[in-house]
Amino acid sequence: MILDRNLRFSNAQSVAASAASTDYIDLMVTAPIIGEGSRPVSIYIVVTTAIVGDTVVVTLQTDAATSFDTGPTTAQTIGTIPSGAAIGYALTVPFEIDGVEALDRYIRLYYTDSGSVSAGAVTAFLATN
Repeated sequence: MILDRNLRFSNAQSVAASAASTDYIDLMVTAPIIGEGSRPVSIYIVVTTAIVGDTVVVTLQTDAATSFDTGPTTAQTIGTIPSGAAIGYALTVPFEIDGVEALDRYIRLYYTDSGSVSAGAVTAFLATN
């Protein structure tokens, strides 16, 4: 799989505290058409440092500004990375958002520490299946 830097949310980013992904993706338009046809798209989240402590909930946020200061909206809960997830554990979710017309131009992930994550890191990106 070839990874595109412009489709990356995080690169070995710590998830030991709740935080937004270090990178965002510019969809270039509001209400894009994504993943239709023969090339479906998925969000990949790969553990690069084992998760120690509690679980990490991953959500997709959208906003009209790159700073996400106009009130980011949670578009979808992507999933939960379990406590004890080892290096190489992958969470893969088809990028099929109900009401995709509600997406603003910019998207990012948000990692929520469900309690007491003391270590863990992930790399996350969009790619075709």
